[in-house]
This record gives sequence, C-alpha cells and structure tokens, in this order.
Amino acid sequence: MRVAAVGASLLTCDEKILVHRRDLNATHCGGMLDSSCAGLCQIYDGKLDPRRSLYEKLERELSLKSEDIELIGLSGIHSAYSPDFSNMFDFKLRTDLTSEEVAERIKKNFKDFTFVPKEAIGEFIINHYQCQE
Repeated sequence: MRVAAVGASLLTCDEKILVHRRDLNATHCGGMLDSSCAGLCQIYDGKLDPRRSLYEKLERELSLKSEDIELIGLSGIHSAYSPDFSNMFDFKLRTDLTSEEVAERIKKNFKDFTFVPKEAIGEFIINHYQCQE
C-alpha cells in the first residue's frame, strides 16, 4: 500500500481536546471517532513532508492557519512492515482559541464532534472508542 498519514490532537486554551466522528460514507473507517485532524501525507517535490501535510489539513478541515496553532511536537511515529509499509506521524498541537471558537470554525466540515477535557481523554477513549467486528 505504501501510504503515509498525519494525525494531530488539538488542545484548546480552555484545556479541551477536539474529537470528531468520521462521516458514515467515508472511504476509510466511516462512522468511527477520530483525532482532531488527520489524513494522507502528500509528496512535495519528490519528498515526504508531514508538517506541510498537517498544516494543509488544519487549514482545510479546521480552518486554522499556522499562526493559530503552536506545534508542541511529534508525539508518535508508527510504521508497518512488508507488504504494507505505511507510516503515521502523530502531532500534538495547542491553540489560543477556545473550544467554542474552534467549534464555530469547524461546524461546516464536521457534523458530529465534541471537546473532551484534557484530564478526561483517557476515560473518554475507553468509554467511546469501539473496534469494528
């Protein structure tokens, strides 16, 4: 398959993390809960550029520009072996916007989303993420 993807968790200034549900008709993991922002990594001028792909997704999906966010860092890299060879780059982001301000920007792109208090994200994942069978 040989794909690369980026994902990010976005922490608002009121200490909440954005979680959204993928559209039921999505080609990949339809109806499943997802991180704040994620998607395929593009090749630019023959090179993989996860940061550029991340910023493009933030602008397209969350209507956030690079000056709206602080890149805290890379929180994880996942890699699959043969025959897949796919990769995932996970980023941690922070914004000076409140959850209400972010909600106003994203409501046109996401129908089902919530903001989870940072200290409750672990419990939220346990209680809400389910494996498809």
